[in-house]
Parts: sequence; structure tokens; C-alpha cells
Amino acid sequence: MIKCECGRWFSNKRALAAHQSKCEVFRKRKDDEKAQLSELKQQISEYDQKIKEQAEENDTLVQENKKLKYELEEHRIAVCGLKRKCELLEYDNSKLKEEIDCS
Repeated sequence: MIKCECGRWFSNKRALAAHQSKCEVFRKRKDDEKAQLSELKQQISEYDQKIKEQAEENDTLVQENKKLKYELEEHRIAVCGLKRKCELLEYDNSKLKEEIDCS
């Protein structure tokens, strides 16, 4: 014996299935399940969209970070070059002072 959700008993699955096609209790539960499933699918879709947006934002930030690191390295190189020029100029100045002092 198999019991339907409405409380009626049936001797086999075929009789139960025939009854359930007309049973309001069974149909209401199935409709509720479909509504819940639809809502869950919508939530999943929203979460997927948020994940995609965050991934795109993350990619943008990663690219910007790489660009800034590259620019920083360029500035470091430029600063090192300027320091070296200053050292050479100071050396040239000291040599000129020595020449002036000697003459």
C-alpha cells in the first residue's frame, strides 16, 4: 500500500500516479517546489552575475596594479639615473675647484 500526501491509500504506483494527476494536495506541493526551484535558480543567477562583476573588477585592479608597478620601476630607474648624474656633476665640480685652486 502506498499513501498519497492527501492521506488516501493506493494498492500500487500506477493507481497512485493516476490519483496524483488530479490530487490538489500533491499538485500544490509540486507547484510550491517549482516556485522554490525557480527562486533558487534566480538567486544562483544573481550570485553568478555578482561573481562575474567582481572577477572583472579584480582583473581591472590587477592590470592597474601591474601598470603602477611598471611606472614605479621606471621612476626608480630615473631617480637612480639622476643620482648618478648628480654624483658625476659633484665630481666634475670638485675637479674644477681643484683646477681653480691650483692656478
